[in-house]
Amino acid sequence: FSADLPWVKATKLFRAFLAPDGAGGGLMRSVDLEKATQVVFDFNEFTQKFSEMDPESDFGNVLGANAHMTLQCLGLALCSMRRDVANKDSLGPLANHISPRFVRFRPITSIRQLKSIHLRRFVSVRGNVVRVSGVCPLVKRADFTCRKCGELITKSIPDGKYQPPTHCENPKCKGRQFRVDRASAVTVDYQKIRLQEIDESTNSINGAVPRTIDVELTGELVDLVVPGDVVTVSGVVKSLTTESLQGRGSRSKGKGRESSLLIMVIEANAIENKSVVVKGDDGNDTASRQAILETQQPECTQDSALQYLTDSSQRKQQKEKSRVFNENAQKNDIVANLTDLDFKMIVKAQSFGFEFLVYSLCPLILGHEHVKAGLLLALAGGTNSAKTGKNAPIVRGDAHVLVVGDPGLGKSQMLKACATVSPRGVYVCGNTTSKSGLTVSMNRDNSGEHSLEAGALVLADRGVCCIDEFDKIQYEHAALLEAMEQQMISVAKAGIVCSLSARTAILAAANPIGGHYNRSKTILENLRMSSPLLSRFDLVFILVDKPSTGTDERIADYVVDMHVQKRRKKSRKHKEPGRAKITASSTENLREYLRQKMGEFRDPLPPEMLRKYLAFARHYCHPKLSRPACKILQGFYLELRRKGAEGDSTPITTRQLESLIRLAQARAKLELRDIVTENDAKEIVSLMRDSLLDAFTDDIGVVDYQRSAGMSMSKVCKTFITRLNRVSKQEQTTEFTKEQLKNEAQISKVLDHIPNFDDFISILNDQSYIIKKKSGIYKLM
Repeated sequence: FSADLPWVKATKLFRAFLAPDGAGGGLMRSVDLEKATQVVFDFNEFTQKFSEMDPESDFGNVLGANAHMTLQCLGLALCSMRRDVANKDSLGPLANHISPRFVRFRPITSIRQLKSIHLRRFVSVRGNVVRVSGVCPLVKRADFTCRKCGELITKSIPDGKYQPPTHCENPKCKGRQFRVDRASAVTVDYQKIRLQEIDESTNSINGAVPRTIDVELTGELVDLVVPGDVVTVSGVVKSLTTESLQGRGSRSKGKGRESSLLIMVIEANAIENKSVVVKGDDGNDTASRQAILETQQPECTQDSALQYLTDSSQRKQQKEKSRVFNENAQKNDIVANLTDLDFKMIVKAQSFGFEFLVYSLCPLILGHEHVKAGLLLALAGGTNSAKTGKNAPIVRGDAHVLVVGDPGLGKSQMLKACATVSPRGVYVCGNTTSKSGLTVSMNRDNSGEHSLEAGALVLADRGVCCIDEFDKIQYEHAALLEAMEQQMISVAKAGIVCSLSARTAILAAANPIGGHYNRSKTILENLRMSSPLLSRFDLVFILVDKPSTGTDERIADYVVDMHVQKRRKKSRKHKEPGRAKITASSTENLREYLRQKMGEFRDPLPPEMLRKYLAFARHYCHPKLSRPACKILQGFYLELRRKGAEGDSTPITTRQLESLIRLAQARAKLELRDIVTENDAKEIVSLMRDSLLDAFTDDIGVVDYQRSAGMSMSKVCKTFITRLNRVSKQEQTTEFTKEQLKNEAQISKVLDHIPNFDDFISILNDQSYIIKKKSGIYKLM
């Protein structure tokens, strides 16, 4: 080739740069050229070394403007270096192919900003993986044999579009029919994923539809992501026609003229996955898929695997390297981009304490401080800890909260505020959500292959999923059982069996049946919800709209004050007269304490700053329980067990104890502490007590620990009397003995919902449903 060709000059320049004595020779020290099929470079380090060799050139601009030629020349330089150092007899069929990959390419371009000017340029985008197709072979080059003369023609297949030769290259042959040799075809693994831009607060407020873009993965990049992952993809933006897409194994023949409308896709060069981790030998998260890609480990063979298992020192070094890469990969983008001013604001907010954070969450809604406290604890989350045994499952650290109440009390506003301030939040409405929209859906592409598309719970992995109008999805509740406890979503559709991570905290809001919460009924009767689903919520708050002169005046003043043209500059102090002062040490009534503390603050923490605060707390704080805190939580749990055991069935299980631990850890995490103190445990006990009292209190104010599940007493009486009326018509009698009544109660399963049958009969007698005669016979009225 002529030495004046641009690609020849570029190849020689890269070869001199990566030579052992070159400026970038240190980048190749850990690379085994004889076995490597890819070489991963850090973009910042590569650019810095390249500028030392040639200060006048900017490698970033060169790569961005002419990406294809730059990558091909760099790959050609690597292949020529391998031929110099490797034994030619040991080189396989892939000796002429090494893929150079660049990670941490900056700046990151928003998916919404990708336009036609970015075509053929090298960019880096970040988004959620919402769709993943299967892996299939893509033909890059194929041999065609002329059916007339047997001439062999080798032709490249660009973009995977099948195009046989138009005529035979033999000048003596005019054949136009060819037979493809599939055995000699050169193929590469191919997979397509779809990225959706990360929903920012500005886009959600403006009502903008999230943009998506398809990404093509080839070679070593396939099977590195699953639906729900947050990834950063570096690659070349290119355009394809619809006919090119149909040519990749499509059932359509693709005849006709090519369309002038192009579809923009990204040909991936490198992937940085910051969502999925791989569990190590010690049971902890020690490596990530990004670490597997970036460490550029040599090809694993049986000999190297045996050496790895027998060499303890090598295993320790590998764990340490994986741990370092895991820390970099798992660091949240919000935490990584914190400035000095952000750290000062975080320290200042931490000094105000937990009460100030409660005040800053949804300040547009006055009151409901205990509900805001519960939602804030769910946003912070507990600590994921493994049980005894290195292969034991991980105990979930995410807390689930359910808010039930009358319409117009601000439930939806609080959920939207939680989705806004959460580092990774998804907000959905129950009346427009299906089972597939919550979990995973299965789609079929043009080639007939099935692909997985992530739903709301999968997209909210390691974040918060806010579900409004929770009562409107009563037929889809079964889909949430596995996600709320095991934090996994199992899929078995169209021959695909897999499990996707759904490590998310669910914040739900529901309206009771009839528009008003009926205290004479249980929560299950007010919502028509199953008992297993209700037991998975750590906190259940019931909001009832009760007329109150003092509360109504405070709310009216607050609402009017927000709508005046010139807001009065005064402190928002809404103290009710006659209330005794509650100190910080008195945590027996957290609701009253928070209500009084709200009057001491003036300006809330901005939502953007609260989001950074929560991201910082979730990433750096992993609290552990102290001995005094353990005793308080354990004592409260045993108290609930004793009270719940007074009846035949009890709703109190070990889930309540795990909920107490999670909430206590979240309470310490919100103040950036590593130890759960005794005061934290007392506040959580107070909050849990308020939640249980709301759920177990009947219409006359009596606390019944059997009311969280089953039927209320009024419904039990109605069911039993309906049964007696049916039997009375069949037997033509209105008189029953006590044994007959007990037998009918057992048949109608009424005995499962009453603690004492004699007391139940006395209640029916007092309410004149049945009348007891002198002979011990009961007459149905």
